[in-house]
Order: sequence, then C-alpha cells, then structure tokens
Amino acid sequence: MTVTTRPVRLGARPAPIRAAMLLLALWLNLAGCSDRETVSTPPDPPAVTVTTAAIRTVRPALETHGTVMHSAIVEVFPTVEAVVERIDGEVGDWVTAGDRLATLDTRRIELALDQARAALDARRAMRELAREQVVGGRREVETQMIRIAKTERELAQRQREYETVRDMLSRREQLHVVGGVTDAELDAVRTQYERIRTDREQVAGDLAMLSVGYRDDDIAAAGFAVPSSAQERLDRLIAIHTAPLRARLEVAEAELRSAELEAIALSRTRDETVIRAPVSGRISSRGLDAGSLARPQAALFSIMSVDPVLVVAQISEHRIRDVTTGAEVLVFVGRNQEMSVPGTISLVSPRVDSSSRSARIQATAANPDGSLLPGMFGTVRIFLGSPVSAAIVPDQAVRAGTPETIFLVRDGLLRMVGVTSLETGGGERAVVGPISEGDLIATQPQPWFRDGFTVTAVQDGRP
Repeated sequence: MTVTTRPVRLGARPAPIRAAMLLLALWLNLAGCSDRETVSTPPDPPAVTVTTAAIRTVRPALETHGTVMHSAIVEVFPTVEAVVERIDGEVGDWVTAGDRLATLDTRRIELALDQARAALDARRAMRELAREQVVGGRREVETQMIRIAKTERELAQRQREYETVRDMLSRREQLHVVGGVTDAELDAVRTQYERIRTDREQVAGDLAMLSVGYRDDDIAAAGFAVPSSAQERLDRLIAIHTAPLRARLEVAEAELRSAELEAIALSRTRDETVIRAPVSGRISSRGLDAGSLARPQAALFSIMSVDPVLVVAQISEHRIRDVTTGAEVLVFVGRNQEMSVPGTISLVSPRVDSSSRSARIQATAANPDGSLLPGMFGTVRIFLGSPVSAAIVPDQAVRAGTPETIFLVRDGLLRMVGVTSLETGGGERAVVGPISEGDLIATQPQPWFRDGFTVTAVQDGRP
C-alpha cells in the first residue's frame, strides 16, 4: 500500500468553515453600514435651511395676563339730613374733584344758623360785661387802698391828739390837787380827753373794717408771699380781689368760643348741602333722586378713581423672585393689543396661593384720558433688567439642553455654539452667545447635526 503525504498550510480551514465565516463578515459589514448611515454625514453635503442673525437691543421681560381695576372707589355721604333739591351728576359721568354732584335743601339749616348768630351776639355782650367788671374790680381795689391809707393817716392824727390831751389831763390833775386848777377847768379837760379818745377808737375801728381782706394775713391765706414793696402789694391785692371776676370773664370767653364754633359748624353744614366730588373719577352709582330725603348713613354717590388704574395679575411661584416692586411694565389691551400703557409694579404679594401655585402682583399705570376701563383684560409685560444686545432667532433654531445650543454655518461647516435664551415678550426668541451680525443660523437643527460637518447653506430657497 502506498501512502501520499501533502503539506498542510498553517491556518487553513475546511471549506464549510470558511464559507460560514465569510457570510458572518458580510452580515456584520452590512449592519455596520446601516448604523453609520443614521449618525454620519450622507455622502453628499446636505442642504441646511438658514437665516441671517439679527443683533438687536432687547430688554429681558416676562409676560402674564391681568385685569384692569380702579385704584380707589369713594362713597359720598351727606353730613346732614335734608331733602335732595337737585341732582347734578349721573352714573357714567366723568367728574373732577370739587365738581357739584347734588344740592340739598338749606332752609332748616339757615334757621339754625340765624339762631346761632343771635346767641353769638349775646355771648359777645356777656364777655364785654365781664371785662368791664374786671376793670371795675381793679379800680375798686385801688380805691380801697386809698381809703385805707387815708384812714391810717387820720388814725395817726387822732393818736397824736389823744396823747396830747392825755398828757394835759395828767398835768391838770396834779395842779388840781394843789389847788392850781379849778374843778370846772379839770372837768373841761376830762371831757375833751374822752371825746378825743372816742374819736381815736372810732377811726381805729374804721381802719380795721377797711383792712379786712387787705392785711398781710389775708395775702398769706390766699397762698402768696407777703410783698415787700407797695406796688407789689397793690398788684397782689388786685389779683386776689379780682379773681372771681376774672373767672367770670373766662367763663364768658369760653361760652363765646362755643357759640362761635357752633356758628362756624352750621355755616360749614350749610356749605356742605352742596355735595361735591371728593376725588376725580367716574360716577359708578347714584343712590337717590331729587325730592328724596338724604341721610348721613346712606351714600348718595360712588366715584371710581381711574387715574391711575391698577392692573392685577398672577405670577407663577418659580418667577416671584424675578419680579420686584418698582419694576417697569407695559400693559397691552385691545383685541390685537393695539394699545400699550406704561406702568410700574406697585405690589408683589408675600403669599402664594396654594391651589394655583401663583402669587398676586399689582401694577399701577397712568390713565389720564380714561382709555383703560375697569374690567378690561390685558397682557402685562414685566421688564426684568436693563437692555442688552442679543440675537433674534427662530424659536425652533434653539436646541434645548444645558446649555442651550444653536448651529451656525460658517465656511460650509456646522458650528455648534452655546447660548442663553432671554424672555422678551412679544413672541420673539432672543439669545445671548458668541453670535455676530450676519451669521447664518440653522433654522431646523437635525439629530445628525454635529460640529464640523460639511453642509450646504440654503437661504430663501437658494444655496
């Protein structure tokens, strides 16, 4: 038997195995080609729709919706009970503070005012009488002081006469003992002595009577220090003796002031029968007609103050920190928001509503022409900061993420740049980032967009 030996190459495999491996390699190659087609650039540069970047100055803002409200509503009450004589204002009328709204009947008030004026004249007369009595009391004190001084001098004279006659009587009695004076002469001197002594006692009694209330003890009893000079004594005695008269004068002056105030009050009440608008605004309601009885507890008119107006809106809880009192706003009203009115934030509620998860804000806006009516619905644009330069781009050009991105087309290549969106209101999308005026921005980024891919920019349908 013959045996033939063939050399075997290293790595050689049987034919069935090689066929299976070739089929596996072909399948893997096809699968790889399919995957690469979904994430890589197609063989030819694809067309990318672009728009030209426009750089503008914008103000960051956020928008919400609100309702126009009056800034105040004032109810007008009469101060007196009287019949309404005439109505001068109707519901819907625009009025200025001070305008006549209605007139009340004044006849009863005029009668009371005449009586008050008569009482005032009587009180004036009583005051003048009290003043004259004070002056008369002062004069009476001065007169009494003169009487006291005169009586004191008279008493001093009587005392000297008394001492002279007393001495003379003593000598005559001594002479009578030795026979130098007759009985008749002694009796005559004794008679003269008794008369002068009686006169002296009479004057002393008169002085004591006149001095009642004018003595040092009386001054001290009144609570004053005893004065050292005559003028001070006179002033102090005048003050003591005219005190009741001065008190009567004070009462008369108080009664006069009361009568004057009553007359003034009635005069003002008469003036208040002309009902005038306390504030400028629009009459929202009228309570009575002419001929009706007006009472202080029933409102005659209600006036809405509509310059300025308030715009009340809601802001979501996650934006509360962005809104501060004093921030500028624009209020847009009208079907197409054709009218805008500037204002400022005047209130940010410190409380969040638990059901709506929002807080109440309030803007104040001037309304001199009354074009903003309470109840109007409007859009409130709240400015959040100072103006900045930003690129205005289509909303769909911005790819969401952290950070947000857009794709520029520069020199035929896609360039991905990070941007920050700004809220500006009005439906525009403004972004801040490394974008220049005239840059081409891809308006519709695709999933396969990658930085550095070659593309063909198409703008307005032309490459």
